[in-house]
Amino acid sequence: ENAVAMIKAADRPVLLVGLGTLWDYACSAMVALAEYLGAPVLTTSKCKGAMPEDHLLRAGYRSAISLENDDLARTSYENVAATNSISYGAEANYFAAFFKHKDNAFNESNELIQQLIQQHPSNRTFAAKGLLLMAKNYYALNDAFQATYILENIIKNFSSFDVLTKEAVQLLDMYQRELSKSNASIELQQDKTKKNEN
Repeated sequence: ENAVAMIKAADRPVLLVGLGTLWDYACSAMVALAEYLGAPVLTTSKCKGAMPEDHLLRAGYRSAISLENDDLARTSYENVAATNSISYGAEANYFAAFFKHKDNAFNESNELIQQLIQQHPSNRTFAAKGLLLMAKNYYALNDAFQATYILENIIKNFSSFDVLTKEAVQLLDMYQRELSKSNASIELQQDKTKKNEN
């Protein structure tokens, strides 16, 4: 009873799974508990395999992103999306949009980001990440106006997210410099055209 109360009271529970889970044939129950709680699972070295290697809640799944193992990361995030986990739903939705962006499906990525914000309005972390990705999508779609507008709003409204706002500032600076070059090129071309007409 104490363990149940402690788990329920925890803000960010983590399950440490040992060999007893295998001995007691409790792997399915452990996976169900992890999914119910949205809790990452760490396993001891002798308990490897108790948690499916490709499960999103298996500690280390985020490392698939860092290691650029797209296949494992995609599978992991699709699996967690299928569980309808409240705790990880926003993250799974964000990475669905992230992979659409990587596949150059920028409009589809933006649609998924809109869904993320509608379905998880209280998750400001993934809302901010989603908006940053949306700005990148618009820039890739040659809509610098939308991209810069979104970045300016991230800087204004998400100032408590230091890393994200720093990236937004850097992208905004880069996009604005590119726009300046483009505008200067257009003005130069217009000047040449005027001179030729005279």
